[in-house]
Amino acid sequence: MKTSSRVSYKLSSRRLSLLLFLLLWFAYGAAINSSNLLDFDLQHVGVEALVERGSIKLEAGDTAGARADWLQVLVRAPDGPAADAVRTRIELLEVHDR
Repeated sequence: MKTSSRVSYKLSSRRLSLLLFLLLWFAYGAAINSSNLLDFDLQHVGVEALVERGSIKLEAGDTAGARADWLQVLVRAPDGPAADAVRTRIELLEVHDR
């Protein structure tokens, strides 16, 4: 009988741990919002990825794709340092296309 009580104790302990994890995860998800992302500058990670992807597309010869990625940077973070770099790259593309 002691073996079955140990097994049920382990199962209930696992269930409790899972329930606690899910509860905390849900509370965190409910508490965070887009203003938190802006406050902690987490959106810049995505912006920097767009800058890099645009550069890779440009090297591959896809100027339209590069321009589209860089324009997304200007939409998402128009005042950041990445936006300044992107503006310069778009200007160079326009001069090169003429």
